[in-house]
Amino acid sequence: MLALDWDLTVLNTHTRGRWINSSVDLAAHVRPAMRNLILAAMEAQLPVSIVTFSTQNQLIQDTLQHALHPFDASSIFVRCSQEPNQAHSSFCQVNEQLPVPGYRRMPSMISSNFASLHQNQNQQHQNQNQNQRVGESPGKMPHLVSAANNLVDFYGSQPQANQIVLIDDDGQNIAKAAQHGIVAVKMDPFRPNLCLRSLATLLSS
Repeated sequence: MLALDWDLTVLNTHTRGRWINSSVDLAAHVRPAMRNLILAAMEAQLPVSIVTFSTQNQLIQDTLQHALHPFDASSIFVRCSQEPNQAHSSFCQVNEQLPVPGYRRMPSMISSNFASLHQNQNQQHQNQNQNQRVGESPGKMPHLVSAANNLVDFYGSQPQANQIVLIDDDGQNIAKAAQHGIVAVKMDPFRPNLCLRSLATLLSS
């Protein structure tokens, strides 16, 4: 599964979850290299997910549809947050416009390498409410678990952690994903092509 952060990763700008212009306008900010990467993944039948702290689910899906035209973006899983710029486990959402069978049964479909993380998310959420120390955020792991769960019904199987690639501009999100065995590649917003080179190196090693 290819999991992509949205702001400053797929996009060359940061919406801060408050984009007020049209999805057509935002589609102009999709990096050409990321468009090509998404299309290559789709052509290879590799599941693609957007994992973001933004709350603008429908805007993201509409933007992808415009940016990827004439290709169909409806197969891309969009995992947003219920509150801007937060990472708590309860904040994972699915874009209700997407055809994701069995979404309501997701909690019972967790492979062994994600099980302990999923079981501990509620406790992590409580701990974060009590103590907001730097470094305690689960990063994009709740979003990644949510996206991975959907693959059981949608594709018939679920990826192992080392079969997931996360590209994100946030170093903490990258570090947290790497701790769980996910292939994590940091996006440099000012030198996006370096990210693709790093990804090629990791995948060829």
